[in-house]
Amino acid sequence: MNIPVVSNEFMDDFNTNFDEEFVAYYKLQNVGKIQSVMNEPSNVVRTGKEYDYQPLHLPENNEYEYSYDNIVVLHSQLKNLTPVEATDPRLWIALENTDFLDYHMRILKIMDYKEGKQESSIKSRSTFIVNGQKRSLAINNLASLWWIGHVFYDETHENPYHFVKLFTETDFRGNFLALSSSNVIDSEHIRLGIFDAVFELIQNGAIKQNRKAFSEANKIMNFVGGVRLLDLLSREEVYEYILNRLPIQLGAN
Repeated sequence: MNIPVVSNEFMDDFNTNFDEEFVAYYKLQNVGKIQSVMNEPSNVVRTGKEYDYQPLHLPENNEYEYSYDNIVVLHSQLKNLTPVEATDPRLWIALENTDFLDYHMRILKIMDYKEGKQESSIKSRSTFIVNGQKRSLAINNLASLWWIGHVFYDETHENPYHFVKLFTETDFRGNFLALSSSNVIDSEHIRLGIFDAVFELIQNGAIKQNRKAFSEANKIMNFVGGVRLLDLLSREEVYEYILNRLPIQLGAN
């Protein structure tokens, strides 16, 4: 199957008219109307890049059901995307409204909405116009799965998704938002060194798995970056920094 993107014209219309038009389709679970819109030839273009489409598991009780499996399934089939391609909102708007519409609608149906926040939450999970691009990638129902798979992918391990398995053992959305807010994790060896230490500390009971653990680990590496070039550090050196300093940092807070 060829990977879809929405046209620039549709993207402009989607962003401009979301509150007045599109949010109601999601709120009312009007799948037929969304499919009708997306079937307009000028709205979606199938690119020359192919992928082996595999459907995602549909959760029944809460949005975190099957998270590990769905992250692995989505990232595996779209692993040929470059990070630059995977930051393009046109890609995710297309995928969540065509090939993975059933998953997107199921999440919106079973989400635990705060009182009076349903429409704003739907907008955050469905568009890229509320929180800025980087934050939106960590919130969007579909993009967030791919980016978790990408960020935690460890090709040196027999199971490259072993960090994903650990990360999804708790309600992880807030944790990923805190983690992805820092540019520190843009470097693969830095983030993997952080994960080596953070998950070891969590499994040993030295710290809890929450957003503060990841945000404080990022702060430690930002501090280290003030006195050393992070790109010159090895994964092992990053691991040692976090292992030795994170429990102290969290205790101080």
